[in-house]
Amino acid sequence: MPGIGSGLIPFPETSDRRLGSWKEIATYLGRGVRSVQRWEREEGLPVHRLSHQKRGSVYAYKSELDEWWQNRSSSLATQEPSYPKK
Repeated sequence: MPGIGSGLIPFPETSDRRLGSWKEIATYLGRGVRSVQRWEREEGLPVHRLSHQKRGSVYAYKSELDEWWQNRSSSLATQEPSYPKK
């Protein structure tokens, strides 16, 4: 059984499928890869990294993305609209 000390990343329940690339994450969120990468950098999109290579692999869990999206949507709805200053 994989777990503590085995060096493997434990998977959550099977209903929380892991998305294993920027493309999969972007497709799940219905956006482009660059948008998703920007959200990770600027807005705290929950993306995990494996640093086993020069350019580490990324993965994300659907449940974490869903929670982030819901929190992001509700915070955007409560913000006042920003208009360009004249």
